[in-house]
Amino acid sequence: MCKKAVSAILALILMFSFVPVTAMAAEVDNAGNEQETASVDPEWEGVHEYVFAVVDLVNEERAKENLAPVTLDRAATTAAQVRAEEAKCCWSHTRPDGRKCFTALTEAGVIYRAAGENLAGRIATPEKVVQAWMDSPGHRKNIMNPRYSQIGIGYVADGNYWGEFFVG
Repeated sequence: MCKKAVSAILALILMFSFVPVTAMAAEVDNAGNEQETASVDPEWEGVHEYVFAVVDLVNEERAKENLAPVTLDRAATTAAQVRAEEAKCCWSHTRPDGRKCFTALTEAGVIYRAAGENLAGRIATPEKVVQAWMDSPGHRKNIMNPRYSQIGIGYVADGNYWGEFFVG
C-alpha cells in the first residue's frame, strides 16, 4: 500500500477516534422523538471541546509523516491550561514568576524524559491554531517530534490563548 494511502487511512481513523465518551444512550421524549446522548468521561469534564479537536488535528499532521499518534494526558492538560492562563499576562516560555515553563508539568505530576511547549494567542479555532503552529518551524518541530507520545492542551476563550505540552 502506498505511503499516501496509509496516511489517509490513519488520518481518518484518528479524526473519529478521540472523544472521551463513556456511554451512549438513546432517549425518547413525550412526542416520540428519539435522540442520542453521550456522557463524557468524568476525568475530562470541564475541558473545552477545542482541546479534543486540537488532539485530532495534531494527530492528522503526525499521520502525514507516518508518526505515531499522541494521546491526551490529563495531567499534561492541567499543566497546559495553567500555561494558557499565564500567557494572558506574560507572553513567554518563562513563567510569570521567572521559572521555566516545564515547572508547570512537574507541578501537575507529569513525569517525563522529554518535553516541548507551544503557545498561541488571539487565534480563535483549533484549525487555525494548529495551522499556525505547523507554519512555524519551531512549533512544527514539537508537533512532529517522534519522541513525544502524550499531549496536553489548554485553552482560554477570553483572548483565545492556547497552551500545548508534548511529553515523552
